[in-house]
Amino acid sequence: PDKGLMELLEAICILLKKDYDVQLLMVNAEYVSEPNSISLVNKSRKIIRKNKLSERIKLITEFLPEEKILSILRKSELIVFPYTKGDSSSGAVRMGLNAGVAVAVSPHEIFNDVSDLVLKLPGTTSHEIADGIASIIDGDRSILNEKQDLVKRWCEKRRFPLLSKRLFEY
Repeated sequence: PDKGLMELLEAICILLKKDYDVQLLMVNAEYVSEPNSISLVNKSRKIIRKNKLSERIKLITEFLPEEKILSILRKSELIVFPYTKGDSSSGAVRMGLNAGVAVAVSPHEIFNDVSDLVLKLPGTTSHEIADGIASIIDGDRSILNEKQDLVKRWCEKRRFPLLSKRLFEY
């Protein structure tokens, strides 16, 4: 519930009503032992059906291997992490960064350690997320390209062979 998924879903609905040509592929595993998770997925499906958006919004709720997730994420133009609350850091954002695609995040402290690599959304409400995504779509493409270049260099520095070499030099 604290991942901002409902807000993102509503933000996409707002953007579609404003004639933005967007699609959402929501990749988020459903925890069948968690009532909140089941409820969130069911609520998401209702919103999609109610707004007749099954061609624009797809949910992937099964647990997937990391490589499959990366394969899906790499086909995206923008990966969004609209968290409303969180712990001390976000491991999910690193998965997004590893995909080598532009990443947008909510203004939450769990993203502070990657703030120079990501695009910041103006807030966590559905309207703020929609505004942030709209400004990314309407904005200067060179900013997206610059962030993607930074992310590629960040990923390259963290590749296992380079890390292991640095660790064993000590």
